[in-house]
Order: sequence, then C-alpha cells, then structure tokens
Amino acid sequence: MGAMDTTNTLHERERRAALWLLLALVPGLWLWRLAATWLNGAGLFVDEAQYWDWSRELAWGYFSKPPVLAALIRVSTALGGDGLAGVRWLVVGLWTLIPVVLWRLCWEMLSERAAELSPRERLLGGAWAAALASACLVFALIGEVATTDGPLLLSWALLMWLFWRAQQAPERLGRWLLWGAVLALGVLSKYTAVAAVGSALWLALRLRDARIWRGLLLAGAVCALLLVPHLAWNHAHGWPTLRHTAELLSAQGNQDRVAPASAAALYLVSQLVVVGPVVLVLALRWAWGLRRAPRGLGGVAAQGVGARVSLVSWAWCWAWPIWTVGFVQSLQGKGEMNWPAAATLGLALTLALWRVRLASPLRWRGPWLAILLGAAVGGVISLAGDWRDHLGMQGPGSRWDLWSRARGWDAAFEAMAPQIAQHPQATLVADERAVIAHSAYAWRAQGWRPLAWQQGPVPSHHYELLHPWQLPAPGVNAPPVLFLASREEALTPTLRAAYPRAQLLYSHPAPGRAMFLWLLERP
Repeated sequence: MGAMDTTNTLHERERRAALWLLLALVPGLWLWRLAATWLNGAGLFVDEAQYWDWSRELAWGYFSKPPVLAALIRVSTALGGDGLAGVRWLVVGLWTLIPVVLWRLCWEMLSERAAELSPRERLLGGAWAAALASACLVFALIGEVATTDGPLLLSWALLMWLFWRAQQAPERLGRWLLWGAVLALGVLSKYTAVAAVGSALWLALRLRDARIWRGLLLAGAVCALLLVPHLAWNHAHGWPTLRHTAELLSAQGNQDRVAPASAAALYLVSQLVVVGPVVLVLALRWAWGLRRAPRGLGGVAAQGVGARVSLVSWAWCWAWPIWTVGFVQSLQGKGEMNWPAAATLGLALTLALWRVRLASPLRWRGPWLAILLGAAVGGVISLAGDWRDHLGMQGPGSRWDLWSRARGWDAAFEAMAPQIAQHPQATLVADERAVIAHSAYAWRAQGWRPLAWQQGPVPSHHYELLHPWQLPAPGVNAPPVLFLASREEALTPTLRAAYPRAQLLYSHPAPGRAMFLWLLERP
C-alpha cells in the first residue's frame, strides 16, 4: 500500500500531533537558531562575510566554493537586508527543512516495505528520523550560520528521497532526470555532494536492476550538462575552485598536519562531536535494546524492486561511504570535521528504523524530547561564551568561545572609518582574506573594499584572484596607500622599501581584535 493511501487511515489526533511537531521543527527551530545568533553578540564569521561579499557580484563560481550559497545570500539580503539576520535567515531556514524531507522519506519507506506496521507507527518512524537529524550537534551549531553545509545537506536529503522514489519505478525516466538536477544543485553548493554518487552506485550494485543503471547514467548526463557553466567559469579563471578543493583534501601546505594515526583518531572523535551527545546516547540505548528484543521489520523478504536490500542497509548506505572517504582523507594529515556532515542524515534514518524495530511502543514524547534536548545542548554551547570562565580555568586566546572568531570585527573597522575618509585619494590595501572580507562587510554603507596584496605568483584566495594589488615598480609615481592589517609585522621590509614614508594612523585597542592602519607614501 502506498504512502498516500495510508494517510487517510490516520486518526485526527495523530495528524494534530504530527502538525505540532512539524511546527516545532520548521518555524520553531528556525526562530530559535536565529535568536541564538543574535543573543550571542557576535558578528559574521569570515567565511560568511566573504560569501556575503560574493553575493554582490554573482558569478558561476568563486575561488573556493561553487555559486549556490552566494545566490542564496543574494536572495536572503534582498528580502531581509544586509544585517546579521538578513545574511543568515534563508540558509538557517534550509536546515529546518532537511528533517522534514527525512520524515517524508522514512514514511514512504515504511509504507512501501513494512506493511505490518500501523499508519501511526509509520508516521512516528518518520518523526523520529526528523527529530534525530535535528538533534545532531552539527544541526544545532552550524545550522545557526550561513555556510555551504545548509544547501549541501538539503540536497543530500533530497537525493536520498528521490533515489528511493526512482528505484520504486526505475522505468520512469523523469525521476532520474530530477535526481540528476538535484545532484547538480548539490555539487554547485559544495563539491562534497559528489560523494552521494558513491552511495547511489553501491545501492545500484546491490539492487541488480539494469533500469537503475540506465537511470543513473541519464542522471549523470543531466548533472554534467548543468555543471557546464560552472566548469566554464573555472576554466576561464585557471581552475581555482578545483585546485583549492584538491589542496584542502590533501592538506597541502597545511602547517597543522599531524601523523596519520593521530589524524585518524582526531577524525573519529570529531565525527562523534558532529553527531552530538543526544543522538549518541539514543543510538547506544537502542543498540542494546535490539540485542535483547528486536521486532521484525519488513524489507528483506519483500517482493519487487529493492527487495535485495533491507531498509536499514539502504539507509546506512547514505552514511558509511562518505564517512569512509572522510576517514581516508584524514590520513593525509588533516581531517575536515564538517566535510562528511551529510552522513548524519543516513545515520538519523538508520536509527529511526532501529527505533521502529524495538519492541517498546512508539510515542510522540520521544521525538519531542530529542528535539528539545538537541536544541538545549546547542543553545548552551552557543550562548555560554568562553567555557574557561565557567570552569575556573585560565589560558591565552579565546578559542573556547564558539563565536570568538566572529567577535570584534565590525567595531574595529567602524572605529577606523573616519581616518580612511580623510584620505579619499589613497588606495585601500590589505594582505589577509579575513581582513578584506570583514572590512567590506563593515564598510558596506561606504562601499569600501580593500584590494588584496598578492605576494605570490599564484592567487591564494578570492580577492587575490579578482581584486589584486601588486607593488608598483620603483620610480613610478604611485598614489598613497592605506594599508590595513591585523598584525604589526605585516608592514614588511619589502613594503617599507617600496613606500619609505609610513605613518601609523590607527591601532585598534581591543586585545581580542588587533587592527592597524598605516598611510604609506612615496617621497
């Protein structure tokens, strides 16, 4: 019996319960996360400030990321303004839609392959999938900011759902066309989406249906066609996005590289953090319960397409391949904590199916508790500030504050704005990506953006690629320069030799956000 057929048999009380949980997931968590970003008192992270700056010059690609996030922020700020909430509200909203997609997917899976369950149990199984995803710590924390992970994970959830639907009727080519289009959208959000192909290919091998292979080939062709504009942009600019991604995955030039064994251990610990304590505790509890009194769940003995793969195996397939790739990448010496975050969706779906298999009855209070605990844990971490203050510990820096890297930027640049306004003929220059991105956001009303001093033969970030500045040749009558930096040693002997007259116009007094402004002139 199909999912739409069983909906009519639900009691009105169950529909109301599902509606209330849905309201908690979407507008509820959306407003809570936006409120948390405002209450913590911090500004944008450097990547967010850069994405905002990109959104003012839409293109088919950028130095380090594909174009979807910049386009989303363009829409977000057009509707909500350039303030903190205006930059974040749309992407934060995407995070609240992801669990809803998982809810629908789990409902359809149980409706197609677990006919022994009542409609109420199928609905609650989907609710658990949504609640578990929301309770993951990556949702609670990264779900508060505007990063590429939001559109990536939404694309990943849609790929899971659409693949399930396509495998149920693999002869319907329209479903595979849609799968290819969503895959392209995911890749244009973050290249990590390519890992979803590994899950799809593994399932195709297990399902042993030639129509699925034909569908995937068609989807691949659609995806490749839709990626042509992005690839053309990369080709025109020397393939910066692909080169940056390759360097990131190989940890090339990274001074934080550690021995492979240590890097692998750190990666495993980081993924436990990504999942978070709420989901980990539930997973351990249910794993123990399944050892003692599991309840059967249809799937393995079912007839038709997909019968060779159990529901749990199907769900888990959307987690283990990307986690494996992330583990192998970590052996290069530097694992990326959030790179395999999409695996949490396969994990949430797997654990929801585990919960359905338990002999204990399903109740609405379970998903509610998971959602509320996940929000509470995320809120405590987000709003607590520097944890050393609470633990009575002393230490340099502010790394124990989740938002430390987003604090103080706007105040520093706003304080030096009067000095910059007094030298309208000077060229504004900086040597750090973070300084350029944050200053462009802080000075958005004035329309100022420093040029990037490119000191190497190859651009190392977006601003060196598209907004570079190089030292003028000796003897050239060059205009004065306002040089902006976050450290005193940035005024190097090379720069002093090119501009013998250097005057420090401003130094920001805040110890947590040092900033210096020099006026550089030639005699």
